[in-house]
Amino acid sequence: MRQKTLRKAVLVGLLGLLLCFVLGLGGLYAALHSPYLLNKLAHAFGYEVAARTVSLSPFSGSISDLTVRSLGDDRLVLTAASVTAKSSLEMVLRGEVDSLVLRGPKLTFRMGKSQTGATDLSMLRNLPNARLLDIQDAEVLVSLPDDGQVRLTNASLTIRNFSSAKGGDVAFRSAFAVTASGNTVTAQ
Repeated sequence: MRQKTLRKAVLVGLLGLLLCFVLGLGGLYAALHSPYLLNKLAHAFGYEVAARTVSLSPFSGSISDLTVRSLGDDRLVLTAASVTAKSSLEMVLRGEVDSLVLRGPKLTFRMGKSQTGATDLSMLRNLPNARLLDIQDAEVLVSLPDDGQVRLTNASLTIRNFSSAKGGDVAFRSAFAVTASGNTVTAQ
């Protein structure tokens, strides 16, 4: 009789352990697909992130309708219709990305010196190495120090073998408009 009770206790314990494991995996799955959790994680790095859908796995991920803002000055950093990234385990361990695709991003940069002495483009030094960085159908506004601006529309940028230290092989296409002292010139 005692042996049957012990078997039942071990079986119930194993089933409970299996249930906890399944619930833990379900919770992890839900967390990796939660825009709310992504925003909480981004807050730790000084950003506010809004997204419609998030799907992350250890070696790939996608985010749709992404908006990233800096918490300190509430400045818009990036909006994109979708962001897709893929990488292998070896590349993840080296801090590299196999491919990063941005569709429909809207970026704004200010050229010249800021109060801290760094330009807006200083954040490029922090980007990981990537075999393929592909930006499709982008809109970029570059504000110049003399109140001029350059607006790029329908921009497509492909960089192969990107490194923040060495650059990469670049292909770029865009329509643009330049405004200086109230005059606009458009070219394609």
